[in-house]
Amino acid sequence: MADPITLAALRAFVNLTDPRISPNGARVAYVRTIRDFVRDRDVAAIVVAGSDGRTRTLVDAGPFVSAPRWSPDGTRLAYLRHTEKHHEDQIVVVNLAAGTKRAVTDAPNGVQHYAWSPEGTRFVYDTPDDEPNAAAARRNDDLFDVGDDGFLTTKPPVPSHLWLAGTAGGPARRLTHGTWSVFEGSAAFEGGTDDPSWSADGRTILIDRAADAHTAATDRTSIAAVDVATGAVRDLGTVRQYVYYPRFAPSGARYAYVRPHGPGPVSEDDAVIVSQTGESNRTGALDRDVLEIRWSGDTLVALVQDHVLGKIVIDSPAGMQRFNAGRLSVESFDAAAGRRFAFVADAYGVPPELYVARGLHGTPHAITHENTALRHYDYGHADRIEWTASDGERSEGVVIVPPRARPGVRYPLLLWMHGGPEGESSGLGFNQQYPGGYDAGIPAAANGWYAFFPNYRGGNDFGNAHEHAIFRDPGEGPARDVLAGLAEVERRYPVDPKREAIGGHSYGGYMTAWIIGHDTRWKCAVVANGAVDLVAGYALSGDGNLSWQRDSLGGTPAQIPQLYHDGSPMTYADAVRTPTLIVTGLADDEAPFTESWEFFHALRDRHVPVRLVAIPTAFHTPADPVRLEAYYKTMFDWFAAHLEP
Repeated sequence: MADPITLAALRAFVNLTDPRISPNGARVAYVRTIRDFVRDRDVAAIVVAGSDGRTRTLVDAGPFVSAPRWSPDGTRLAYLRHTEKHHEDQIVVVNLAAGTKRAVTDAPNGVQHYAWSPEGTRFVYDTPDDEPNAAAARRNDDLFDVGDDGFLTTKPPVPSHLWLAGTAGGPARRLTHGTWSVFEGSAAFEGGTDDPSWSADGRTILIDRAADAHTAATDRTSIAAVDVATGAVRDLGTVRQYVYYPRFAPSGARYAYVRPHGPGPVSEDDAVIVSQTGESNRTGALDRDVLEIRWSGDTLVALVQDHVLGKIVIDSPAGMQRFNAGRLSVESFDAAAGRRFAFVADAYGVPPELYVARGLHGTPHAITHENTALRHYDYGHADRIEWTASDGERSEGVVIVPPRARPGVRYPLLLWMHGGPEGESSGLGFNQQYPGGYDAGIPAAANGWYAFFPNYRGGNDFGNAHEHAIFRDPGEGPARDVLAGLAEVERRYPVDPKREAIGGHSYGGYMTAWIIGHDTRWKCAVVANGAVDLVAGYALSGDGNLSWQRDSLGGTPAQIPQLYHDGSPMTYADAVRTPTLIVTGLADDEAPFTESWEFFHALRDRHVPVRLVAIPTAFHTPADPVRLEAYYKTMFDWFAAHLEP
């Protein structure tokens, strides 16, 4: 009989990211990352696997290697490697047949994103400008205007711009200038940064352009075309807000990008194709968030969140069609001509591996076995459930049934809520329910508890109307969904209503603080990197949260002060009776750690059992293995101390 999975066993977890399929589809490059607990760091490797799974080549390994990219002819592979000279990433090119490597850039501020030119002789990359007042700062003449940045800002932000470099090395040429920036921030909703994209003739480069370099108001983005000969930049189309991932089709006749659409200021993400004859919204009928886009030849391919699974969808004359990966949930993917796909996928109890498939109805074939050691444990099983809240809102979620559950016995329940809320949801993957690559259902199952992961309104799993139903309703409506889902779990499963715990990370921390301020049934709670004061969050946070709050709540604190007050869990701290653990990183300005202090003092002053645990150096989630494991263990020990008899 297999043993239940444990937190200690998860030290063997191997993370697979950034799959890149070669132009002819015969090989796939990917990043393999393990956690080195002795040196307390992640160690990555660039690996190339044959699409038949028979060959495997280690290209390079080290604490900081990333972003493998194939040359147009498939004979060379580029990637980023951290260097000692500048302590920044530089482009390295390896000739796979000869095994020779060469660093081809020497950017003092490092390379952030890059792309091969169509003929394979040049790279375009973006890098931050030099600090304009570096010399003055050495004299302590370093006052600066903050603008839309988080409260932990210590120096003025600088824009990132495009440069050109030869693939064989040599001097680089600056291509763009200005106070605007290539977008390198964190999107307020779904979306993010991406490589520049070349036209087929090599004359134009598409970028996602931000109005400035400030980190908090990241909504002002546009698709821009850069003339390679002159460096001239012009915005394309009419959209100047929340647009991401511009990509030329290989033929160069069209390009695609992703944008949110209504109702209201933000909601579902659509992939839009632009040609000389106009725009065409290709994914709107799917009613699902678009997470990534690629081209397979001139066919658009996208990754979407479809209920509790990530799925690949393929454009066709009949519309977007779903690729059937069975119970696998796709985490990231790439495409090559001929509808060849490479993707990282997993399922509950099935850790991630790299798969390949061809065509809409192709069978996924695993070409790696990186996580074989984790397949021999008993994870219990996972169920998808649906329910209806009192106001008619439909929601879904995931229930983890622990191994060896016995008939007639009632078990503790851990209710864990995802972050976001827009752009995120809990799913049926191996590591989707918890930040940093672990599943909160795993330790719950190991302890013999049930676990429930509700996808409340605002999540990106259930369509446009469901995601946008959180507009101007940050707490009350989502809490209604969560508690209705809990009632459904209690009806269907043998859980003990007197031994229920609640917790969540980021917006899940917000939801936890909100619910324990309105419902006292819980044995304990965990608020991890949670936002509890909307006014403080608006005033202090960086990383896209300024625009998120303004557009999700429908205005600023000055415009709608009552909603900011009524929508803040801090407003209801007087009603909290639940023993609460608060955990935060000391470098977190996404959910400013000051809010954790505020909530801690509010509960302690009211004699509620409460702990505040701070994590040195951590941003929104710890990045180093030792602190990350301690982060989880602190929370799971808190749950165990209150749920176990």
